[in-house]
Amino acid sequence: MSFKLLKQPYIAPLLVILLTLSANAAIFFSDISPLRILAGVLLLLVLPGWAWLPGVNWLEAQEWLERVVLTAGLSSALFAAAMLGAVYVPGPITLTLTLLAVDSVIVAGLVFSWARTRRATVDALVWRVDAALVGLAVILIVGAYFRFATLGYGEFHEDELENMRLAVRAVAGQEFVPFLDSKGPIHWFFPLAMWFFNGWLSETVARLSVAITSWLTIIAVYLLGRRMANSGVGIVAAALVAVNGFFIAYARHVENPALIVFWGVLTVRAAYEFYRTFNGWQLIFAALLLAIGLIAHPDVLLYLPAFGLMLVGAYWRHRQRWRDTWLFSLAAVVLFVSLSAVFFVPYLTDPALQQTREYFATERIGTSLLYNGLQSMLDQDNNYSTRYYGPILILFSLLTLFLELRKLKAWGIAAAVVLGAAIVSTVAWPAVWQWGSRINGAFIPYAVLFTILTLSPYTSFVIKSWLWWFAFPFLGLEFLAKDAADHIQVVYPYWALLAAHGFMWYWHQLAGFKWGQPAQVATAVALLLIAGLMAFYQHLEFIGTVSNYRTQETDSRYNPNSIYQTLYGGLPRPRNLFSNPRLGGWKVIGTLYEQNRLQGDFRSQNESFAVPIWYTYQTPRSCFTDPQNYF
Repeated sequence: MSFKLLKQPYIAPLLVILLTLSANAAIFFSDISPLRILAGVLLLLVLPGWAWLPGVNWLEAQEWLERVVLTAGLSSALFAAAMLGAVYVPGPITLTLTLLAVDSVIVAGLVFSWARTRRATVDALVWRVDAALVGLAVILIVGAYFRFATLGYGEFHEDELENMRLAVRAVAGQEFVPFLDSKGPIHWFFPLAMWFFNGWLSETVARLSVAITSWLTIIAVYLLGRRMANSGVGIVAAALVAVNGFFIAYARHVENPALIVFWGVLTVRAAYEFYRTFNGWQLIFAALLLAIGLIAHPDVLLYLPAFGLMLVGAYWRHRQRWRDTWLFSLAAVVLFVSLSAVFFVPYLTDPALQQTREYFATERIGTSLLYNGLQSMLDQDNNYSTRYYGPILILFSLLTLFLELRKLKAWGIAAAVVLGAAIVSTVAWPAVWQWGSRINGAFIPYAVLFTILTLSPYTSFVIKSWLWWFAFPFLGLEFLAKDAADHIQVVYPYWALLAAHGFMWYWHQLAGFKWGQPAQVATAVALLLIAGLMAFYQHLEFIGTVSNYRTQETDSRYNPNSIYQTLYGGLPRPRNLFSNPRLGGWKVIGTLYEQNRLQGDFRSQNESFAVPIWYTYQTPRSCFTDPQNYF
C-alpha cells in the first residue's frame, strides 16, 4: 500500500518554520516540562535535518521511514557541529547561544533548500506499509522498552558525571573545556542542550537524546539490510540490534557510543548509495558524519579503511563517469578535513593532550605490538547480552563467510577448514599464538580470511562491505589494543547483518526439504525461547530495581540450585556493568541538605568521588576521618 503526501514544495519549509518558532517559544515561555523536552528533541533530532534534506532531494530516500532516520542523523550531526562552534565563542555557553546556533543551522538549511528546489524537483514522500514493517514495529516496541523504561531510575554513573562535569564547566565559561576529555566534547553537547531546553536537569533528561538515537539505530540497521539485501535480512539484523546488551546499556548512559554507532550505520548507507547511484551528495553526507564522529571518539578512525574501500569500489564501478562527481569528491574531502581541523588543530596544541596520550598508551593501546583480546570480548558479550547471543552471531556470520568461501570451490573449502580450525584455536588454546612477550599472532587467521574474501571475485560488494565495516574495527580493537573494553560494540551492526544473511540462507534452505516446515517451526520456537531468556536477563540487569537485582545476584552466587546459575552461568556483580542501576541514596541526601535537614560536612565510602559531589552540590566533603556525617 502506498500513497503520496505533501507534494507542494512550500508545505514542508512552512512546517519547519512553524515548528522552529513553536519550539523556541515553548522553551522561552512555557513551564511545562514535557512540552519543553519535546521542543528540545525537535531542535536536536528533527528540524535541522528537515530543513536541509529537501535541498539534496532527501538523499534519494522517498520512503517515510528512511526520511525519519536520515532526518535524525543529519540533525544530530549538524547540531553537534553548531554546538562545537558555540562553545568556541568566548564566555559561558548559554541557552540563548545554544538556540542561536541551532536556529542558524535551520535557517541556513531552509535557504539552501529553497535555492536548490527552485531549480530542481523534490521526490514526493511515499508511505509504504507491508508485513515486514509489522515485524519491525514489534521489534521497535521491544527495543523501546529496553531503552526507555525506568530511564531515570538509577543515579548517574561516575563516568556520566565526568561528562556532565565538563558541561557545567562550559556553562561556567571555561573556554578550554572541549579539550579536557580524551573522547572529544560531542557527547556532552546533547545533555547540556536538553538541560538548557528543559530548564532543569534529571537523569532522564540527560539520557533521553542518547536513548532516542540508539532506538533509531534499530530502524537504520533494518533499512540498511533491506536496501543492501532484502527485508528478511533487515528484520533479523534489526532484532539482533534491538536486544544487544551493549546497545541497551549505552542507550541508558550519557556517553557517545550510541551516537557513533548510529552515524556509522548511516555512513554505510551513504557509501552504498554512492556506489549504486554515484550521487555526490552522499559523499558530502558521509564526510559530515565521519568528521563529527571522529571528533566524538577516535574509534571512528577504524571506520575509515572500510569507507575508503567502498569508495574505491564505487569509483571503479563508475570509472567512466568520475568527472561527474569530482567536485563533490573534492568538497567532501575539504568538509571532512576542515571540520575535523576545527577541533583537532587546537586540541593537538592543548596541554591536556599529554594526559590523553598517556591514557591511550597505558590503558588502551599498551606497549606490546599485538594482543589477543578475544576471550575478553566473549566475556563482555556474555555479561551484556547473555551466553546465548554471541553463539547465534558467530554461528550464522560464519555460515555467511563459509558460503562465500565455498564459491571458490575446492581450495575455498580447504581454506574454510584450515582457517576455521585456526580461529577456534585462538580462543581454545590462546597460548599457542603468543610469541614472546610482545607479539601475539592470533590475528593471522582472521586477517587471512578477510583478505581472501576481499580479493574473491565471487563475493558480492554487499557482503564485502559488511565484512569491511566489521573487520577493520574488529582487528584493530581485539589485536592492536591492550584493552578494547566495550568499544567493540561498534562492530555489532555489521556483525548482525552478516549473521542475518546467514540465517536467511539457512531459513530458505529448510523450505526445500519435506521436513523443512517442522524444522522452521522448531527453529522459531527455539529462538523465541532464547529471546525470552535474554529479555528476562536484560530486564533484571538494566531495568529492574536495585534491591531485586542484588537479591537475585546473591542467589546466583550462593545458591547451588540457582536458576540464574543454570540459565546464565551466574549474574554480574551489582554495578559491574554500565547502566546496571545504581541507587546509593545520593539524591535523597542532596535533597535533605538542600532542605537543611542535614547539615555539616560528610565523607562517603564505596562511592566514586564524582557522585556525592554532584548530588550534594556545594556541600563540604570532609578530608578528615571525623566528619559530621558519614554515608
